Amino acid sequence: MEAEEAKSKAEEYLAASLAAAKEKDVELQCLRDREAGFLADLELAKKELLEEKNRADRAESSLAATEQARQDLIKLAEDSVKATKDALKELVLVLALDFDMSLLGAWKEIVDGQIVDPPPQPAQD
Repeated sequence: MEAEEAKSKAEEYLAASLAAAKEKDVELQCLRDREAGFLADLELAKKELLEEKNRADRAESSLAATEQARQDLIKLAEDSVKATKDALKELVLVLALDFDMSLLGAWKEIVDGQIVDPPPQPAQD
């Protein structure tokens, strides 16, 4: 009888151990599934981060190109204004050879932050 009780207790213990092991296996599988989900989310986040970095790099290069184009446009505008001013000066000198432009402030130039007279006109014979 004692042997049967011991056998019965051993079987119960074994059944309980198997049930606990199955529960642990289920828990372990749930944890593995969660880990796989987290790893997939991590890979997706890495991919999105890389795409955002690439987008930011493209935006920076576009900004640099736009800034360069703006600087080029400013330089072109400054050159155009100077060329127009010089052409007007030449036109006045051609149309009115004896016209004294030193009195007109519009014909003065700014050099190093100072207003200076235009270069002297060539002497007339």
